[in-house]
Amino acid sequence: MYNNVTAPNRETVIRERASGLFDRSWFIGKLQDALSALTRQRSNMLELPRIEDDQLAIDWQERTAIDIDRVQGTNGRPDRFNRGFHPRQRRDKNRWMSVATAMMSDITLLPPIEVIEYDGLYYVVDGHHRVSVARALRKISIDANVVRWHVES
Repeated sequence: MYNNVTAPNRETVIRERASGLFDRSWFIGKLQDALSALTRQRSNMLELPRIEDDQLAIDWQERTAIDIDRVQGTNGRPDRFNRGFHPRQRRDKNRWMSVATAMMSDITLLPPIEVIEYDGLYYVVDGHHRVSVARALRKISIDANVVRWHVES
């Protein structure tokens, strides 16, 4: 009677979990955006401030694990994710899920995200989906290539 029934393989379980995580993150983002609209608070990600070249000092790049809670902004794509890095567009689901399945499988190593550290916060240059997935998975830190900016007085 049950001869044709097989236990789901690991990849299927991971993909189903990734799909559920996306749906949950997207829904939470919609709720946060609606609440922000009602309270007239900003729900967009912070954008990296524009600084005049003659005032900007840049430190060398460093690869390190960074506190994911300090990743607060973007150097592009302010409309793709809200301030909590929840996806805003359902069409991003396949890309988001591919990152999530890679993070949840033990065999796939993703490259570090690229961030700019300015005024104590990190602004994502590359890796928005990786940050979003890491937050959904409740990760504490994420590998990053960090470039530090500061304003010279």
